[in-house]
Amino acid sequence: MRLKLAVLALAGIFLSACDNAVDVDEVSVEAEVEPTPVAYYEYLWCKRGENWTMESAQSFVADWNAELDGMENTLDSAFVYVPKDAENQNFDTVWVLRFPDKAAMEKGWSTYQESGADDRLQTMHPEVVECGNEVSQNRFGFDMYSGLSAPDGFADEEPYLVQGQFCNFNEGKGPEDLTRVIRDHFVPAIEEGRADGSYPSYWFMVGAPDFERENRADFIWMDYFANSDAMEKETGIYFGREKGNSIQAMFDEVSECTDQNQSDGFFLRRPESS
Repeated sequence: MRLKLAVLALAGIFLSACDNAVDVDEVSVEAEVEPTPVAYYEYLWCKRGENWTMESAQSFVADWNAELDGMENTLDSAFVYVPKDAENQNFDTVWVLRFPDKAAMEKGWSTYQESGADDRLQTMHPEVVECGNEVSQNRFGFDMYSGLSAPDGFADEEPYLVQGQFCNFNEGKGPEDLTRVIRDHFVPAIEEGRADGSYPSYWFMVGAPDFERENRADFIWMDYFANSDAMEKETGIYFGREKGNSIQAMFDEVSECTDQNQSDGFFLRRPESS
């Protein structure tokens, strides 16, 4: 299913500014449903070095986790996305860091850099992997929102499937238009599908960029499925129904997105290891 349908959280940010003329009761109801970020994510472009192998990478990650275990750590969890398509000139993989919020991210980076952990890791594991640390160049932060929780047991088996897109509003359209369709149509349809077993693994997140960059998209969104087979089956069910196609048409009127980029997702650091 297209991530264009997943902009509920981002659109909700702007609700209070869209209509200052509503009465007190309406404001109270809206305040109860207006979303807040569930996390702060950073996406780091990473390059594999000459000594990269699956074994050397696993050893690097193990020592990286050991370094984090030995310091005051603000990181909730971390993941690596391995693109399924052709090689990208900018990166081989993407490391994804999840923090509770931006303040935790800033504290975490400060603690990590002061610890000297990166120098130790590069000394122990030369030419294995190097990840970006320059904001808006090879390190990109997002306030992440979600209108659905991850299904129980998600990512117990790896890899899981990640789909990402970069999106912009069509001319004359904005978050309030997306909010209307998401709130009234998309989320109810997905919840109905979850209840009848049609979408057992699907969930999504949408990100508001926290950096400046030329030609930056208005927002990103991410689709998650248990695996490629689940994606094909659940997407097929969604677009095999008149309701799914009708909702997609509504979103096509208000936003335009790039093609989906698919990756295999793996945990680098699970919450319980923090």
